[in-house]
Amino acid sequence: MSLEDWLRNGWLVEHRTSREEIGELLAVADRDVIDCREVRDWKKSYHPDFFHG
Repeated sequence: MSLEDWLRNGWLVEHRTSREEIGELLAVADRDVIDCREVRDWKKSYHPDFFHG
């Protein structure tokens, strides 16, 4: 099954993006990576055996 089939069946919606939208999505991803690192560091400080590496 191709993406065209999915589009024809209504399972996908065609969308045009912009530089601004992509930049905003990348900023969200960057923020989430930072948040994950902070949680990992917090857990590691309280539970040193929880993470290896």
